[in-house]
Amino acid sequence: MTQKNSSPDIHELLLRLGYGEAGIRNIIDELDDLLEGIGFNELEQKARAAIDLKDHAGLINTLKELMKRLENKGIYRPDHPTGLIKLLVNGLNRMDEDIFAVIENSRISRKEKRKEQEFIASCAAITQLGYIILSRFIHEVKAASSGPHVFIIIDGSTPDSMIFVDFSIDSILEIDARLYEQRENKQKENNYYLKTLGSDDETSKHIAQYYASFHVTSGIGLSHNIHNNIGMAYDRAEMYENAIEEFNVALRLDEGYIEVLNNLAVTYHRMGMADKAIEKLREALSLRPGYPEAHCNMGNIYASEGKVGEALAEFEAAFTLHPNNALIHFGLGNVYLEQEKIPDAIREFQEALKLDPDHLPARSSLGELYARQGRHDEALREFQEVLNRDPELPEAYHGIGSVYYELGSFDRSANAWIRAVYLDPELLEHVPDKLLLKIKQGVSRIR
Repeated sequence: MTQKNSSPDIHELLLRLGYGEAGIRNIIDELDDLLEGIGFNELEQKARAAIDLKDHAGLINTLKELMKRLENKGIYRPDHPTGLIKLLVNGLNRMDEDIFAVIENSRISRKEKRKEQEFIASCAAITQLGYIILSRFIHEVKAASSGPHVFIIIDGSTPDSMIFVDFSIDSILEIDARLYEQRENKQKENNYYLKTLGSDDETSKHIAQYYASFHVTSGIGLSHNIHNNIGMAYDRAEMYENAIEEFNVALRLDEGYIEVLNNLAVTYHRMGMADKAIEKLREALSLRPGYPEAHCNMGNIYASEGKVGEALAEFEAAFTLHPNNALIHFGLGNVYLEQEKIPDAIREFQEALKLDPDHLPARSSLGELYARQGRHDEALREFQEVLNRDPELPEAYHGIGSVYYELGSFDRSANAWIRAVYLDPELLEHVPDKLLLKIKQGVSRIR
């Protein structure tokens, strides 16, 4: 009989992480196959020996070998997630359904579907697997999150050091804990903020890029992150009640999870519950006063309600905290557009694109404003740039169709409108009457 690699404790750990009995057996079976395939028993023995000898260099080398073997098994391929990675995600879904299939059946473009599916199968899911494996031989494994980026922390070689085990970017670093200022929030949870490094070497740049600030949790693995990611996927699929459920589970696991409060606010706003959204953003700001995303989203909500003064105040607060954020410039552009300050709006959309050339909403908005000003060539260029990045975005075809119609190029206009309506049937109501029959016939032929 083949000896199984997962210990009896793994069952208890999976229960503690929130997985149900029905899914645990499948996870353990897949995990056993993976551990056997990478020769885990040998690695575990080396790791335990290194821990007993307080040989942290030996432990780090063993962990690097573990990462290498996992990579060879395709674990770091979110574009082609393994069955185990999918089980670790779907096993936490409160709706008891395949979130990857939910995304596949949503109305977003094919490119956005791939992006969402890869996101769900990447950072948090891969790190959850690492957390489960490391818990086999390391007494205390902590999870840390820095925005959407997550990693694992274990004790270093001295009381003043930490080892960052980062499965998502295949990196292991022993860090001097004195580089960080540690603060507790209202929930007495640990938050770390990087002090001035005083060095410009590659390691320092790496630390500043990925670990400038982070939030640490114990005992829940990456389950709170996975629930948050599932919630974001439901939001993209316009299944808002399901999104709220997942976000609330994430918050129950980690009350100090600022990003979840922000995501809850975005979803509540989409549902038309602006007051509830504002409440969540204020809660986020009470926990982290310098949180630019909360100010930015507060500005978006006020702008949508026509509260221009309040919106500008929030965007200015966000800009002070993070002047090189494309989302802030995009939000300011929308406020100026609401005021019909077209040159100011164009300037902000252009600034957003300088910071993030792939910000498609800013590029589409810029194209629409160029069209309004009669700058047709520039408008067409922006819409085409959108399609170069996402060939299935209906708004870009809508813009192209409208520009060509205004120019009297009705055949080109019709071709663009057909594609727009095919991708988003609700755009049919915006089709010029002169082209309506032709567009209906064209869409029918494609289908």
